[in-house]
Amino acid sequence: MKYDEREIKKREGYIQELGSIISELDNLRAGFYVSPRKIDMRLSKLPLTGLRSIWKKGKKEILQLEMGLSRERKFQRYVSLSFLFRNLSIISISFIGGAFALSYANPSKFSFLLDIVTKPFIVIILVIIIPNIFFVLDYLSRNFVKEHFSSIKVESRRRIKLVINELLDVLINEIKKYKIDENKIKLKFFYTDYKNIKILKKPSIFRKYYIATPKVK
Repeated sequence: MKYDEREIKKREGYIQELGSIISELDNLRAGFYVSPRKIDMRLSKLPLTGLRSIWKKGKKEILQLEMGLSRERKFQRYVSLSFLFRNLSIISISFIGGAFALSYANPSKFSFLLDIVTKPFIVIILVIIIPNIFFVLDYLSRNFVKEHFSSIKVESRRRIKLVINELLDVLINEIKKYKIDENKIKLKFFYTDYKNIKILKKPSIFRKYYIATPKVK
């Protein structure tokens, strides 16, 4: 059966999205933070045959990973404080930038703002203390998330691998069906123990993951 160029382009977009989701699941398996709920939403929007039944095999257990994280009080505090200091950092920098801009535009009216923002203790608070508190909180929350997802049980990792292998089968079938060049589909993997993948690049100094493509027979 022949497909018109428009249909092939649309399917190629679906395949690219599925490839991105597969890479995200591999990240999750490797212990990096990935929102299973977002993966669930993205998969539900793809009109590809068999995705729903494959996802059901690991969906419940995978979604529980995020639910467990959201119940952690320490994580909730990190997120709340990080959000607060992020906004304070934005306000601080905007205030300093606005003060300089207004003073330049109308020195006679707004020169007093320069006197405020150039005081050493104001500069230390707005430019150093507040942004650095945000960076520390952001680091702590990211590290907490990493530790949480790194503690994924062996059974959960096995289920994620199973789901990835079956999603790869769907990906390859779509590539064959619509005669799409598999080299256009780049997959980022930390694990390489999946069926039907071809490794293109190994990790390097600046890249910790493999780059692969589906192996279409």
